[in-house]
Amino acid sequence: MTKNKLLSCVIGVIILSLLVGAYFYQRNKVAVHQQAERLFVQMLQEEIERKERNLNLFHLFSESSSDTLPLKICIITEEGKKAYEVDSLKSKKNISRNLRNR
Repeated sequence: MTKNKLLSCVIGVIILSLLVGAYFYQRNKVAVHQQAERLFVQMLQEEIERKERNLNLFHLFSESSSDTLPLKICIITEEGKKAYEVDSLKSKKNISRNLRNR
Protein backbone atom coordinates (compact mmCIF):
# COMPACT_ATOMS: atom_id res chain seq x y z
CA MET A 1 0.00 0.00 0.00
CA THR A 2 2.87 2.38 0.63
CA LYS A 3 4.11 1.92 -2.93
CA ASN A 4 0.71 2.98 -4.28
CA LYS A 5 0.64 6.05 -2.03
CA LEU A 6 4.18 6.95 -3.05
CA LEU A 7 3.37 6.48 -6.74
CA SER A 8 0.19 8.56 -6.46
CA CYS A 9 2.11 11.32 -4.64
CA VAL A 10 4.79 11.37 -7.35
CA ILE A 11 2.16 11.50 -10.10
CA GLY A 12 0.31 14.25 -8.23
CA VAL A 13 3.49 16.30 -7.87
CA ILE A 14 4.26 15.86 -11.58
CA ILE A 15 0.75 16.92 -12.62
CA LEU A 16 0.84 19.88 -10.24
CA SER A 17 4.23 21.00 -11.54
CA LEU A 18 2.97 20.73 -15.14
CA LEU A 19 -0.07 22.86 -14.31
CA VAL A 20 2.03 25.49 -12.53
CA GLY A 21 4.51 25.51 -15.43
CA ALA A 22 1.70 25.93 -17.97
CA TYR A 23 0.26 28.83 -15.94
CA PHE A 24 3.58 30.68 -15.77
CA TYR A 25 4.25 29.99 -19.46
CA GLN A 26 0.93 31.55 -20.48
CA ARG A 27 1.46 34.54 -18.19
CA ASN A 28 4.97 35.16 -19.54
CA LYS A 29 3.78 34.66 -23.12
CA VAL A 30 1.14 37.38 -22.72
CA ALA A 31 3.66 39.71 -21.07
CA VAL A 32 6.19 39.19 -23.87
CA HIS A 33 3.54 39.89 -26.53
CA GLN A 34 2.48 43.09 -24.76
CA GLN A 35 6.07 44.28 -24.42
CA ALA A 36 6.80 43.45 -28.07
CA GLU A 37 3.72 45.38 -29.17
CA ARG A 38 4.73 48.43 -27.10
CA LEU A 39 8.27 48.36 -28.48
CA PHE A 40 7.02 47.95 -32.06
CA VAL A 41 4.66 50.92 -31.76
CA GLN A 42 7.39 53.04 -30.15
CA MET A 43 9.94 52.21 -32.86
CA LEU A 44 7.37 52.78 -35.61
CA GLN A 45 6.54 56.23 -34.24
CA GLU A 46 10.23 57.12 -33.98
CA GLU A 47 10.84 55.96 -37.56
CA ILE A 48 7.89 57.99 -38.87
CA GLU A 49 9.12 61.10 -37.05
CA ARG A 50 12.66 60.58 -38.37
CA LYS A 51 11.48 60.18 -41.96
CA GLU A 52 9.26 63.26 -41.73
CA ARG A 53 12.25 65.31 -40.55
CA ASN A 54 14.48 63.93 -43.31
CA LEU A 55 11.95 64.49 -46.09
CA ASN A 56 10.84 67.96 -44.97
CA LEU A 57 7.25 67.16 -45.89
CA PHE A 58 4.67 69.87 -46.17
CA HIS A 59 0.92 69.53 -45.87
CA LEU A 60 -1.89 71.29 -47.65
CA PHE A 61 -4.12 73.51 -45.60
CA SER A 62 -6.75 71.53 -43.77
CA GLU A 63 -9.56 73.52 -45.38
CA SER A 64 -8.38 72.48 -48.87
CA SER A 65 -10.28 69.74 -50.59
CA SER A 66 -10.72 68.51 -54.13
CA ASP A 67 -13.63 70.95 -54.51
CA THR A 68 -11.54 74.03 -53.64
CA LEU A 69 -8.42 73.14 -55.65
CA PRO A 70 -8.08 74.65 -59.14
CA LEU A 71 -9.15 72.56 -62.12
CA LYS A 72 -6.56 74.15 -64.43
CA ILE A 73 -2.88 74.73 -63.70
CA CYS A 74 -0.85 77.21 -65.75
CA ILE A 75 2.91 76.86 -66.02
CA ILE A 76 5.14 79.47 -67.64
CA THR A 77 8.26 78.01 -69.26
CA GLU A 78 10.82 79.23 -71.79
CA GLU A 79 8.53 77.98 -74.55
CA GLY A 80 5.57 79.95 -73.25
CA LYS A 81 2.55 79.51 -71.07
CA LYS A 82 1.07 76.03 -70.83
CA ALA A 83 -2.22 75.08 -69.20
CA TYR A 84 -2.99 71.62 -67.86
CA GLU A 85 -6.37 70.26 -66.83
CA VAL A 86 -6.47 68.59 -63.40
CA ASP A 87 -8.99 65.90 -62.61
CA SER A 88 -10.36 66.80 -59.17
CA LEU A 89 -11.25 63.15 -58.49
CA LYS A 90 -7.83 61.80 -59.52
CA SER A 91 -6.91 60.74 -55.99
CA LYS A 92 -10.14 58.76 -55.68
CA LYS A 93 -9.69 57.09 -59.08
CA ASN A 94 -6.06 56.14 -58.48
CA ILE A 95 -6.01 52.37 -58.07
CA SER A 96 -2.75 51.57 -59.85
CA ARG A 97 0.27 50.43 -57.88
CA ASN A 98 2.57 51.52 -60.70
CA LEU A 99 4.07 54.92 -59.83
CA ARG A 100 4.31 55.94 -63.50
CA ASN A 101 0.54 55.62 -63.88
CA ARG A 102 -0.17 57.80 -60.88
